[in-house]
Amino acid sequence: GGQLGYFPSTFVAEHHFVPIPISTEEDPGLQLASTLDRKGGAGGFFRQAFPLRFPKQKKGAKDQNEETKSLQPKSPKAVVMQGGELPKQINRRKNSIVLKKPPMQPSRPNPKREEPQGDGRSYKGMLPLQFALLAHNMALVSAILASCLGLFAILWEDPILYKCQVDGELIHPKYITGPNVVLCDIEDTSEEIEIGGMRKLGLFAMALGPLVYLFENIDWGYGLYFPADSMAYNWRMTMHCLLYLAVGIPLFLSPATLLVGFFFIVTSSVYFAVGRRKEAGDGGRQKRRTAAFREDGSGQDAKFCSRASFLWLFEPRSYCQKLRNEDELSTVVWVAIYFIVNVLIWCATFGLWLNAVEDQKDGLKDGTLDLCDGDTLTKECEDNRNVVEFGSLSYWAPIAKASGNALNFNCSLILLPVVRGLLRQLNNIGTSFTQLGRSRNLFAKYFAYPVTRYVPLQKNVEFHKLIAAAVFFFAFVHTVAHFFNYYQSTEYTLARFGKWGFGGTAFVTGGIICWAMFHIYPAATDFVKHANYYVFFNNHHFFFVFFFVLLLHGPVFWAWSLV
Repeated sequence: GGQLGYFPSTFVAEHHFVPIPISTEEDPGLQLASTLDRKGGAGGFFRQAFPLRFPKQKKGAKDQNEETKSLQPKSPKAVVMQGGELPKQINRRKNSIVLKKPPMQPSRPNPKREEPQGDGRSYKGMLPLQFALLAHNMALVSAILASCLGLFAILWEDPILYKCQVDGELIHPKYITGPNVVLCDIEDTSEEIEIGGMRKLGLFAMALGPLVYLFENIDWGYGLYFPADSMAYNWRMTMHCLLYLAVGIPLFLSPATLLVGFFFIVTSSVYFAVGRRKEAGDGGRQKRRTAAFREDGSGQDAKFCSRASFLWLFEPRSYCQKLRNEDELSTVVWVAIYFIVNVLIWCATFGLWLNAVEDQKDGLKDGTLDLCDGDTLTKECEDNRNVVEFGSLSYWAPIAKASGNALNFNCSLILLPVVRGLLRQLNNIGTSFTQLGRSRNLFAKYFAYPVTRYVPLQKNVEFHKLIAAAVFFFAFVHTVAHFFNYYQSTEYTLARFGKWGFGGTAFVTGGIICWAMFHIYPAATDFVKHANYYVFFNNHHFFFVFFFVLLLHGPVFWAWSLV
């Protein structure tokens, strides 16, 4: 290469190549090779490090073969080709040559490995999968709840009763035989209390959860599998609809599984709509098989190595500087503040209720509960009388109340990031203030401008999703903790929390809130939204039911909503 090249005659005779004139000024690599060749000793290195291969010419290229033969040397010694001695057709661009690289040959498919073919069925129906995506998510949520609530159906068959005992010890004698207004009757409390538990139904529900999850698998199960050439498609009916209707009805026999039974009925109704709309599709099975066939798996190792190296080489200072340069530092700071506030609210509420439960237990043992023997009856005295008669709360109650208070905070905040009118006004006022430089508007100067400058308003949707995830988490913990508290402290839970809510409807309103969330969350996933936006939009309007019933359910949520 370059203006000075060494090619043995045996190499030139064995390989047919086409000399093409080119200048070394256009290629820095050729300039370096030519310079090193002139100095001697380095040309051999380049020839060994970068061997040249050339394809044989086609039979029809006679002119090119004749030009090649004219360049072949008559002696076995090396040939030195310099400027002025090259043929005219090669001497057009500063008397240098370059060897043409062989064209890329198309890779031949391996006959031993063939791409997976389809199952031969038709999946093109009247409509693509839209409602089926929502019903699929609902079925998965119902499966998880079935396993959880089935456990309580087993536990509630034999609840832990009071029997005038605290932690296995009898309470103070004056609350049993003393001259008090309210006494604990050992004989009455020793009787069995039915709270609706059924062991066999609970085992059925717990087994139903994994089976439904396997049935809804989208790779080798029947999840999102609706061929257009099936009998069910022609009849406008799906087997999913009939199946979830059949398993949902028996779950109404126990209060513990009543909610998940209703969820299965709702899922069945959505699958009924799928059949009536004649939706068809394979759930992306063929695409995933083809993608898995073409993927060599090295990408997963590379991702794992990159994550491991990130954790190993993580430097907080450089990472913060990177966030600042990318204008993401304010987002991280606000997310950290939001997380800290949730933790503080939960811990503070948990501490208050934990002290209340311990005071109840200590008062029953020591006999220090104030029962208000006079005519005046305060709320504290009424609670103490219920404690003496029905026992104290369990340690699950503080967890339930702490999660409920965190729910109050998040539910009062969840609509704020998606109020478009407020965000638009803040952006307009803050932007106009920055453009004018100075403003006499105190609201713009001391509120709108700091908010638009230091609050990432452009991340409003992401923050809304973060709050929604926190609401789901705290709602799940709140519900499960109340169910455990009902198992360990049945009598006092009915005596105290049975009066909570609007007219003592705390249990009913709690179920309605869960029903509203059952419509909102499965329809809020991205693939449901992209398949049919109105499925997401219409189900998201269940937030009207959610907030209206939440005002009736929580005793103090109205105050949080005002704030």
